[in-house]
Amino acid sequence: MYTTDTQMDKRKEKVNDPDPSQEYLTSLRHLADIPELAFNSTNQLITLSNLETQKYIEVNQAFLDTTGYKKEDIIGKTSDDIQLYVDLIQSHKYMRLLSRLKKVSDLEIKLRMRSGEERPFLFSARTFFLGEEIFLITYYNDISALNGGFARAESEKILREIFDSMSSYAVILRREGENRHYIIDFNYRAEDVEQLDRKDILGKEIGETPFGRNQAFLSLLENIETGHRPSKIPVSADGTDDSGFYIGLLLSSGDILVTWEAGKAQKERESEILKQGIVFETFAELLPEMIMEIDTKGHVTFMNTQGMMTLGFDNNDLAKGVKLSDLFMPDDLDRLMRELSSLTGPGQITFDEYVLVNKLGRNVSVLFHAGPIIIRNRVTGYRCVLTDVSKHKEYEQKLSNEKALLEHLIDAAPEAIVLTDFDGRIIRINHGFTELFGFEADEAMNRMIDDLVVPEELRDEAVKIDETALESGTGYLETIRKDKYGNRINVSLIASSVISNEKTIAFLGIYRDISREIKSRLMQYRVRQWLSGRRCLLIKHLVVRMRMRQLLVMYLAVMIMS
Repeated sequence: MYTTDTQMDKRKEKVNDPDPSQEYLTSLRHLADIPELAFNSTNQLITLSNLETQKYIEVNQAFLDTTGYKKEDIIGKTSDDIQLYVDLIQSHKYMRLLSRLKKVSDLEIKLRMRSGEERPFLFSARTFFLGEEIFLITYYNDISALNGGFARAESEKILREIFDSMSSYAVILRREGENRHYIIDFNYRAEDVEQLDRKDILGKEIGETPFGRNQAFLSLLENIETGHRPSKIPVSADGTDDSGFYIGLLLSSGDILVTWEAGKAQKERESEILKQGIVFETFAELLPEMIMEIDTKGHVTFMNTQGMMTLGFDNNDLAKGVKLSDLFMPDDLDRLMRELSSLTGPGQITFDEYVLVNKLGRNVSVLFHAGPIIIRNRVTGYRCVLTDVSKHKEYEQKLSNEKALLEHLIDAAPEAIVLTDFDGRIIRINHGFTELFGFEADEAMNRMIDDLVVPEELRDEAVKIDETALESGTGYLETIRKDKYGNRINVSLIASSVISNEKTIAFLGIYRDISREIKSRLMQYRVRQWLSGRRCLLIKHLVVRMRMRQLLVMYLAVMIMS
């Protein structure tokens, strides 16, 4: 670490002229082409640097006038070289944030002037491309004349957002009294590592939390308090890196920041998890199904191309944030979240059907499969496979309509119709069957048709008509059947086999009451018989008369001859 005198001497050292590299010369040539960098007429402090090397390429006059430096003291150097930032940890955090967000605004920071004076500024910065290089333009607004309370509140608000969203473990503690440390902040990554809920420990003294039994954590705080310098200690009691390391830093405010660094084995596991995630996303792009990953709060963290095409989203929408509440109706969302919360172990899967609403407001029927993502024995999210069944739903609706039409036609038919399975068990009857045989639908369902209406002496005949229908597809028979009360009824029977995929799956029987026809036939038969008898008597009478005439003629002839 630098002492104050060392820092002052380092800042006053003469800086060599910047290296006239091709990168530097190319950057300068681009300055005139960027209106945003024509900055010498503004009162803002503005610097331009290379994001990769962090070396300054240009600064404006306001920066030189305020800080007291000369241009040759700045160009070609980094902020660390001239000790520009008072809090190096804070400045590095902002730079990491820039690498992710590409832009930050109005963050409070302290700059050290050439004279050694420290002054507060509002720090804003953004990255941009010049050719193939990435550069950083930084603005500093002097807030010494502004309302310090407002600026501090805004800065703290932004820092809170940074703290909550950062991917590194972070716990901030404040010392009150003799060896009493209170947890004043605890981010989500720390929740994940320690398997603790933030709301259960915030504001509490560490002795009231599980940290009070964590010997490595307590030793780290003791090292920082006694040594007043950063400390690093293994979490495992045996000194190995199996559980990673705690790293403690003493902040300028006097608070202690504790972070956690994974050990070698854990880094390998996390690297393997990362590789698996990459493989999963690559494989997901090859599937014709919709694939999504969501976190435990219902935010979509990944969606494959098929999913985006079906639901109408793109990468910009995912970057802005897509939630399950954007896709599900409230009642369905509550049901889904309850099912997801029940997934607590490997191999568990939930399966259900939902209707999603895509970006265009159209309904999409899906079969929703989901399984948990488990890291360090904790559910961190869910991987979901969604199968679009909208077309199947349309087919189902058509089939349902056709079925309803056929059922109506069957019920409206005057004949008695019965549908049985392959074994002769009744599946359905129509109204005509009830009228003819007297059985209601609930009385006939699941009963054997032969037991219901076939007289005992005609059982063999009933079996033969089924065999005929099975062999030739249909069979016809006029026979006798009995009704619910044992009355015998003359019927005609058409038996037909129902075939699906070249296999007989059921029989259809159509019965028609022919009792009147039988009586009519009998009367016609009797009339024919009576008419036939009368004709014979007439013929005999005619024959007798002809013979008598013949005898008479012969008699007359004999008389004449005599």
